[in-house]
Amino acid sequence: MNRRTRAAMMAQCCRAAAELRQTAPRGMIYLAEHRKRAGISQVKLAERLYVSTGVVLAWEHQRSWPHSSLLPMLAETLHITVEELYLPPEEADG
Repeated sequence: MNRRTRAAMMAQCCRAAAELRQTAPRGMIYLAEHRKRAGISQVKLAERLYVSTGVVLAWEHQRSWPHSSLLPMLAETLHITVEELYLPPEEADG
């Protein structure tokens, strides 16, 4: 693969990532706030979900999202429901 092709592919990936961030599930925007409200550090959350702290950071900055199979454990750890993951903390009952 030549340099020009690689640069074009990188630009396409960056555009796709930016577009994905704009259409992200609304609740993931509030993951850091839910975590802080629950009094849990990124390290503790990562340990409880068996992921790295870098993964939690990526979720909080919307560079990636948790797999749907992790949502129940994530919600339980944050003392909220899965549905409340998609609400701002002030609207969540948890």
